[in-house]
Amino acid sequence: MIIRKAELRDLPECYKLCKIREILDLGGKPPKKWWIKSFIKEKQIFLVAKKDDKIIGFILGERTTGNIAILHLCVVKKEYRNKGVGQELLRKAEKECKKRKLKVIMIYGYKNKKIKHILKKLKYDIGNIYYEFQKWLYV
Repeated sequence: MIIRKAELRDLPECYKLCKIREILDLGGKPPKKWWIKSFIKEKQIFLVAKKDDKIIGFILGERTTGNIAILHLCVVKKEYRNKGVGQELLRKAEKECKKRKLKVIMIYGYKNKKIKHILKKLKYDIGNIYYEFQKWLYV
């Protein structure tokens, strides 16, 4: 498996991965294509995991005010889950954050025992329960 920075040519495969149930919005729709593309155009954190020349997963995040990184999505193809792909994507994203001299990594996610276990294993502290509110201004 190879993990590298995402490129524009990776977007169609990454977008296909976004159609998994776990990351669909409340209306049952995947993230917007323009939003995913913006992580490449704005040189944010966007890494892909490839095996046999196919994308099997990706992670994306951004630098925010105060040198904080927010990791928004970590997606792995179903057949490659529980094989360390997500953990490796997180480790590489951490290295990228350190290279950019970011101070904190924030990850928001659903209550999920597997994700909680992985993040605790990687020494992430569990924060408070929160509600997420969204309002899309442009569709």
